Parts: sequence; C-alpha cells; structure tokens
Amino acid sequence: MPESNEQQQNDPEAKFTQADIDRIVTERLSRQQKQFADYDELKDKASKYDSMASELAELKASNQLADWKSQVSKELGVPIDLLRGATLEEIQAHGESLKPFVTGTPVAPVVPKAGDQPESNDKESPEIELLRDIGLSE
Repeated sequence: MPESNEQQQNDPEAKFTQADIDRIVTERLSRQQKQFADYDELKDKASKYDSMASELAELKASNQLADWKSQVSKELGVPIDLLRGATLEEIQAHGESLKPFVTGTPVAPVVPKAGDQPESNDKESPEIELLRDIGLSE
C-alpha cells in the first residue's frame, strides 16, 4: 500500500508512482486555477473602467469648452454658436475677430462730416480768376 503524502514528503528517499504525481499535479493546478478564477471578471471590469474613464475625460473637456464659450460670449457679446476653438485663447481670438461683424461696429473708421459740401463763398479764388483772364475757363 502506498505511503501517505506526508510520509513521502518527509522521506528524501521516497519514491512516487505515476498516479501520485498525477494527483499532486492535479491538486496544484486546481489551486492555481482557483487563484485566478475571477481573472476574466476582473479583466472585464478593468475594460469597463477604462472606457468610463475615457468617456468622463471627454465629458469634462466638452464641459470646459462650453464654459469657455459662455464666458467669451458674455464678455464680447458674440453668440456662443459662432465661437470656435479648442483653448480659451483660441476662442477669445475668434470672438474678437467676429465682434465687429456681430455687434454692428463699423469695420472702417468713420470720418466726421465726410459727405458735407464745403461752404461756398461768393468770392472766387485767385486761381479761377487767372484761368478766366487767360481764357481757359468760362
């Protein structure tokens, strides 16, 4: 009759049969498999976590962008829908470039009294009198 497993491990001269080795290996593999039994479940959870973390980062970025557009819109009076850019500085620069077109501010400078006619005086200038004297003007 084969000796018990304990006696075989204590005796350095102990000899094992193939059935003993198969049983020992099977027991060891079983313990190892139990140790990693939830590996697939943990792998799925880690994948879901990575996906949700990525989605959260996208939402935070989107909210930050919306906050910046709202801020620039209030500061410059430009509608949010018209603002473009990925950073606050880009959105502000774009808003500044749109501001003249949206707020009705003229793009070109206004020259005061540009369409007014000069005051007429009844007296003719000396140049016109000279031209009449030499016959070049009527």
